[in-house]
Amino acid sequence: MKICCAIEKYPRHPACSGGEFSARKLFNALSGKGHEVHIVTAHYDGAPVEEEENGVKIHRILSSAF
Repeated sequence: MKICCAIEKYPRHPACSGGEFSARKLFNALSGKGHEVHIVTAHYDGAPVEEEENGVKIHRILSSAF
């Protein structure tokens, strides 16, 4: 299954808290079960625009909404 989730902050973002770490745990588990997981999240200074972590593809976008 292909899964895409938009989340305001994702771990490594300087303002992350418990909810974001719980979300990462869920996304890693889904990826581990063979699902294709994409995360769309806010970009922050020094972060790569795209990266992959444990099979989860992370896409960071510039946005004033976040």
